[in-house]
Order: sequence, then structure tokens, then C-alpha cells
Amino acid sequence: MHNTFDFDGSYESKLDFSKTSTDKVRAIISLQVLLLDEVSMLDVDIWDAMSKILSIADHARHRGFREEADEYGSVHVILFGDFKQLPPATSKPPFIALPRVHLNFEFRVLTQNRRVVTDVSRTDEIEDFHAVLHDVSRGIASQLVRDFMIQAYPLASCCCWLNRSVEQDCWVCSGCPLSDCRSQ
Repeated sequence: MHNTFDFDGSYESKLDFSKTSTDKVRAIISLQVLLLDEVSMLDVDIWDAMSKILSIADHARHRGFREEADEYGSVHVILFGDFKQLPPATSKPPFIALPRVHLNFEFRVLTQNRRVVTDVSRTDEIEDFHAVLHDVSRGIASQLVRDFMIQAYPLASCCCWLNRSVEQDCWVCSGCPLSDCRSQ
């Protein structure tokens, strides 16, 4: 997205739609279908920035002759992703939380799991991991999630290690495997 829409770190685009002779501006103006993969990583800010660019491109495409257009202009936006993954790394809400997204998009869910486990000894591990992803995608701080975070990231998942000024127990520290965690 950053490359396609020339976003800087603040999601401001460097594209100038008054200069329709540039290749990238011409490409975005002529865009009919936008396929976005790994959308669970998109936060509300990048979604808003992308929507703004698509709207500007639509106005440039129709040169003001179109009075009403939806947020994405005449571009068909097709999303692919797994919302049972971790949310965006920006700590902002995922774009799916926006009512204009979840109320206006038609969502289809794959009903067949294509993840194939051939090693029978790992079946329980994979099922537990899917349960962790399920809980994380719904914001549930289950014991399974806690155990997974502590096992996978023993130091990084401990609030006391990351922020030595933590004054109250958190759900991770209560099960911290580090015996001297509190004294650090």
C-alpha cells in the first residue's frame, strides 16, 4: 500500500493528481479493481488514507462530472485476509472496526480449512494454535492465549521486563516464568 499510493510514514501521499502525466497517477486513475491481501494488518488510518486517494482518483477520472460517488469511487475493492491473526502492529484499531466497512462490505468466509497437517503428532499443537488465533481475533484474553504468549515470548511478553514501572499485576505477569521478574 505504501508503495502503490506513495504514502510516507504519516500516510500522506506524495502523489499529485493534477499531474496526470506521471505513470503512477495514471495507473491509479485508471484502476478498476483493487485486490488487497493480508488485510488484517490494515489499521483505520491506512484505510482512511487509501479511501481518500481512491476518491481523489475518481474525481480526477471523471473530472468533476460525477456528483455522487461512494468512498472508493468506481473502484471495486476486493479484500483477502484472515482475521484470526494478530491485529495491526500500530496499536490502532483494525480497519474492519469502521462501521462504513463492516456494514457496507459483503464478507464471505472460507468453510474449508486448507491447512493440512500431515504430522499426526502435531495435531493438538495446531488445534491449540488455531484456538489462540480465534481468541486473539475476538479480543479474548483466555488462559490459552496467556500460556501461548508466555511460552512463545518469555521475556517480551512480560510487562515487568518491558516496562519496569508497572505498578499492578497484568494478565501476563501473573504467570511469568521468570522467578526474578518483579525484582528487575
